[in-house]
Amino acid sequence: MAVNYTKVAFPKIEEKLFKVMNNEFPSIYISSEFVEQQGDESIRIHLSSSSDVLTTNIFERRSYEVELFHYYRDKDSIQRTEYVRNRVDRLKALLNDNQSIDSYWYDLQIPSIEYDLETDAENMSVTRLIITLENHDTV
Repeated sequence: MAVNYTKVAFPKIEEKLFKVMNNEFPSIYISSEFVEQQGDESIRIHLSSSSDVLTTNIFERRSYEVELFHYYRDKDSIQRTEYVRNRVDRLKALLNDNQSIDSYWYDLQIPSIEYDLETDAENMSVTRLIITLENHDTV
């Protein structure tokens, strides 16, 4: 007998996050590593881990941790700093407006935001948001 499974990580977590942010942010992609994008701003979605919360023979509840990386390039460091803070605040508000989406996730939280991460790229600001959320799926 074949083992049945449902696909959760990509379609219900990463792809749905992409769709939630796509209307307000110009360049979003799903990848485990940085990819140079056209334009000054991009967001990278990376599902970094998941852990079992509760599993039975009829359902599975998992906790997921997703890293969102916001990249912004501008030569003027003062304007760049202000722009990044405003965009990350908007991103945070957008995610908080979508803390639960039926059939996808619930209890979305943003426990940490790290600004000004080290990068080799010149005039680039990198911010990492850690997102945690849970998915309840029928097995």
